[in-house]
Amino acid sequence: MASNTTVYIWITLFKLVTLIYAEVKKLPNKKTKAGTDAQQVKKQNKQSAQSQAGQYGTEFGEETNVEKVRKQNQQSQQKKAQQNK
Repeated sequence: MASNTTVYIWITLFKLVTLIYAEVKKLPNKKTKAGTDAQQVKKQNKQSAQSQAGQYGTEFGEETNVEKVRKQNQQSQQKKAQQNK
């Protein structure tokens, strides 16, 4: 069985945690030292990620001319081979 002191400590600790929780809930939006609203940034990042889903994979493929890149790589390799002779 717990002693009276132990029970008192647990009750005090519970009250302290309850008070801290209540105070934290009252705090305004969490901001960094620089004044940035972290919650707002997270919200914007989430919206941005949703609007851009799948965009990068197709964008790269659409803008890249594979044959042109292969030709440039081949020319570059030929140039290197000539310089090394």
